[in-house]
Amino acid sequence: MSLKKSATLAAAFSVPSLAVHAASLVAIGDLYNTGVDATGVPLADDAPDGHYSFVSTPGTDPSPPGPFAATAAGGFPIGAWMGDNATSAWIVPRQDTTGNVGDYIYRTSFTIPAGVDPSQVFIRGAGTSDNTTSAVRVNGVATGITFSGNFPAFDPQFTIKGPFQVGVNTIDFVVNEASGSVGAGGYSGLRVEMAGSHGPVGRTAIPGLFNTGVDATGTPLGDNAVDSHWLITSTPAGAALAPAIAATSAGGFPIGPWL
Repeated sequence: MSLKKSATLAAAFSVPSLAVHAASLVAIGDLYNTGVDATGVPLADDAPDGHYSFVSTPGTDPSPPGPFAATAAGGFPIGAWMGDNATSAWIVPRQDTTGNVGDYIYRTSFTIPAGVDPSQVFIRGAGTSDNTTSAVRVNGVATGITFSGNFPAFDPQFTIKGPFQVGVNTIDFVVNEASGSVGAGGYSGLRVEMAGSHGPVGRTAIPGLFNTGVDATGTPLGDNAVDSHWLITSTPAGAALAPAIAATSAGGFPIGPWL
């Protein structure tokens, strides 16, 4: 993993994740943003991205040697698409940045060392695509994450909490190209920035210990939902005891002044 991750993504690992204390987290070293080399530096325009491959493509597009990096050096559609930065680049099916109508499934892989508790592996990131990304799958299982096709900017950050396994893991991004026709498609591409971490070897989760405001799987609750993992056992004089309630930005103020 590059040391040049964006400040936003790096900050995501400054807080505890479930039962693992942040100070003990270990970075996933072979998880890469799109369009970068082995040091995390963006590739030159039209260079193959060796960290990503195609599981399948529509029409007659070949899998090797693509996908290819696409940067502002190649001109349009960069500009309409989100511009270059120091941590990632777009990846595309062809060096002319077009694709056939249908789904391109991009795959990247990373390794979880033996002795790591897979429940203590977490990935945080952001992505965008042209057109939509209809699914993000981990080891073949849908995570519920999608990208809207708002290619001038990243969609809101996502968090992946599994299902992970010791050894090689895969992440698939299902990117749909909706315009054009077979052999004469529209512009198509994927952009992802992400970072991951896991607990130390030999350290396992404490069953039943939960962050505030999450359900039994560790997923944040909806605004005003009862948090059954936490009880309010004392209140100021005269106030009635009440269950702990989740508060999210969906409820507005004071989230904003609050984290």
